[in-house]
Amino acid sequence: MKTQSAIRALVLAALLSAPLAPAQAAGPFQVRRATSADAVQSAPPVATVLTSPFDGDLAAMVDESSYFYGVYDASNSLLAISVQANPATHTIRIGFDDGDGASAPVNATASSVGIAPASIAADGLQAASITIVPRDAGGVLLGRGLAITIDASLLWPATLSGPVVDFGDGSYGATAVALVPGTGTVFVTVESVALTSSPAITATALDPSASLRDLAMDQLSGLAAGPLAALLAAAGPGTPQADALAAAQARINDALAKLANDDPAHDDNVVKTDLDAVLSLLASVLASPGSLDPMDVQDVMDDILGVARFIADWHIERATGTCGACDASDNPRKVCDAMAAMAHADAMRAAISPDWDRTVDEYARAVELALQAFHDCR
Repeated sequence: MKTQSAIRALVLAALLSAPLAPAQAAGPFQVRRATSADAVQSAPPVATVLTSPFDGDLAAMVDESSYFYGVYDASNSLLAISVQANPATHTIRIGFDDGDGASAPVNATASSVGIAPASIAADGLQAASITIVPRDAGGVLLGRGLAITIDASLLWPATLSGPVVDFGDGSYGATAVALVPGTGTVFVTVESVALTSSPAITATALDPSASLRDLAMDQLSGLAAGPLAALLAAAGPGTPQADALAAAQARINDALAKLANDDPAHDDNVVKTDLDAVLSLLASVLASPGSLDPMDVQDVMDDILGVARFIADWHIERATGTCGACDASDNPRKVCDAMAAMAHADAMRAAISPDWDRTVDEYARAVELALQAFHDCR
């Protein structure tokens, strides 16, 4: 029988041998082990299995060696694995992606779902971390390679900001954000088994008198004094690039003055004219020969789009507070239209080669629709 320290050493060795490549998911799968990493591939299989996970008997290993493990699919490709040892039962569990969405012995009650924090601001920025730990009936981790889904309709008004991530140690994670206030539920299915744990996530309304609009002005001011000023210095005096950058700085200052002194009802014009003009000037910098790194210029252009998004988000937040949040039936109509326009702008912004002018125009359209909704509902 191995001691607990020997079991820990075995697991460490197995984890060190695990690759990071994605699973091929074509069985049957061969489990091989050796006392050195180099010898694993040529070692004879200790087991052949059709599905994940593989449970091996530690008690059968009478020596004190630490083993390296590998799992190979039918084409002899090495898979990414996870390894857990249970000192109480002297078993070892190897998890991998077998491509079967309903193969693992998931226990709905023993598995857990956690969320932190459980309450986030409905600003599209603050994120909640979702942690999913699938286990079997004995409470043992099932490992990596599991098929996991989070019900988007029940999570609303929160939405996932990316895919579910397999951490490789038996746990999985995702992040969620929200643009409108409300409470949703983190309902998780693992390998076709609905987990019992389903914590709530609450998105709280922001103060529409400040927050995102102030943040937009702070970011715009910081861009003019920081990255844009650095580009201007790098361009050198008297160059076409320097002239365009100086004009962009002046236009940013105009936008800041309007945001600080004018009624927010004119914000759509600030986005559509001033910020659009800044983007056009920066686009001319990209087209002009010079010493500037195009990526640095594009980073500033993306930050300008970020300012436009903050302004749009603030107006949608204010419209939602007056009209109510957009629901599954697309009511209130103009609030839903404003949110759709912002989502469209977000998608264009995320493109490999963004259409800068069309994207900022779509953010301006989101502001305009939110303004209409706010005034219609007052």
